[in-house]
Amino acid sequence: MKLSFTKNNDVDSEDIANKVQTFENIVGSSLVQKLIKAATVKCKKCGKNRLEVAIDYYLGKRSDICLKCRLLVPVIKTVVGNSISIFGMSEKELIDLMQDSYWTKGLVSVIKGLGETGIEKPFVPAAPLQVQWDLTDSELCFEQIHDEIDKLADFGVAHITFIGEVDSTFIKHADDVGMYPCLTGNGFNLEKIDKYVDAGVKFVDISLESVNPQTHNEKLGIDNLWENAVESIKKYNEKDVYVEVSTEVTQDNLLEIPQIIELLKQLGVGWYKLDVVNGDLTDNQRLELFKLIYMENINGDMQILTNDPQLGDVASTIMCNGMNMIPTHFFNLDYDKQAMKELGNYIGSCGAGRFYMAIDGKGNIYPCEYFRDLKIANIRDDLDTMWLNNDILLKLRNRSLLKGKCGCCESKYICGGCRKRAFAENNDYLAEDKNCLKDIKENLLD
Repeated sequence: MKLSFTKNNDVDSEDIANKVQTFENIVGSSLVQKLIKAATVKCKKCGKNRLEVAIDYYLGKRSDICLKCRLLVPVIKTVVGNSISIFGMSEKELIDLMQDSYWTKGLVSVIKGLGETGIEKPFVPAAPLQVQWDLTDSELCFEQIHDEIDKLADFGVAHITFIGEVDSTFIKHADDVGMYPCLTGNGFNLEKIDKYVDAGVKFVDISLESVNPQTHNEKLGIDNLWENAVESIKKYNEKDVYVEVSTEVTQDNLLEIPQIIELLKQLGVGWYKLDVVNGDLTDNQRLELFKLIYMENINGDMQILTNDPQLGDVASTIMCNGMNMIPTHFFNLDYDKQAMKELGNYIGSCGAGRFYMAIDGKGNIYPCEYFRDLKIANIRDDLDTMWLNNDILLKLRNRSLLKGKCGCCESKYICGGCRKRAFAENNDYLAEDKNCLKDIKENLLD
């Protein structure tokens, strides 16, 4: 989605900067952090942890809360109220948005994260906002998967994406426990679409590698897969399921990207994700691709995302028609005041082990879907302990530990390089990402 916050021409950049500083002072205070930390314990009277109870009360979802939980509500109101004022968002708009349980889960995770670490660059929520779980050839039995979905929900995960064909029971269960269930894969069984929709799937990611059916089918080695993908897009759109299409960008299909964009617009696709294959495109080709992505995001209705964090650095350099855009991991954020660029320093850059993580069929946990050669834990482990104390995760999040060009770069909080690429090239996830575009940035405005 593209989030466009209310524009108020009477509010200048200095006012917004002051609001940002006020918010930092509030959530950075030891008193607020202690109150939030203390609120993460379960309330026996209200049945949830006190933070969730207070947030539900603030959002108007419940009124029957005990006095101890009610005392936390003013803290929530202060933290949330100051944050939304920065963006020109009204309290009513926020409350309307948060009526869905997965948005509330995300809000709880953000506030808990503020209680744990305050305002840090980059920001770390109390749980990953998104988990991708590849159940292909899973070694876990039905009951184990069912129970681990509960565990992820209790941990605070807001979005769960199942890779490949999956039992619709798991989709329904994820939906029942308040997560946003998603599906991703090269193609979908058309006969199962109704079953997935009835189970509660909210979002699907479908691969499309070419505008040419034969090229797509030959690349993936399956006849009629292109036709199946396009038909799936149409059917999910008819069912009001949010559709994202993914393309693996290589030399073979780079020139087709504008054509694919036009096709997807005609099909009514909401998001288009470009996975840039490491080392295949030249730096200038990547730069031109990022310029295309930026301009399409500014001028079009369909949002285009990429797995390449260098887009953040490119976007910070380009100015177009008085509009600005911060590309992040889950959405592109429009802003109309220069001071708002500061937000990119908190939510931008590589989100591996920070905003998302991945799980394989054995239950092994990795920092992200591309980082399958760096195991950090297993789903059977204590997830809160892993998230707070795992040495690999702590290092991945700490931009002051980055080495080489990434370590001394002024864009390390909005870009920071891809940690997976750094690991693949140097066997060191803190090393510099050699795919940096800094040396050719003078070409950005040509």
